[in-house]
Amino acid sequence: MEKSPTGHDAFVKIDLVGYALCLLSRQDLAKDALYSCLEGNGFMGIGLVYLAKTPEEVPQIL
Repeated sequence: MEKSPTGHDAFVKIDLVGYALCLLSRQDLAKDALYSCLEGNGFMGIGLVYLAKTPEEVPQIL
């Protein structure tokens, strides 16, 4: 595996040929998710993302 050039210091992206493994800190993920509390069982610290190619594709994916 090779680190993608589109990553940065706070975000590591590994290109897996058609897929990507993206790693960031639990605190940064919580901030991106607008989640204020990292304690307890409400925030699991994982996110799955699908990037649609067009806006029309979104309803099909959902």
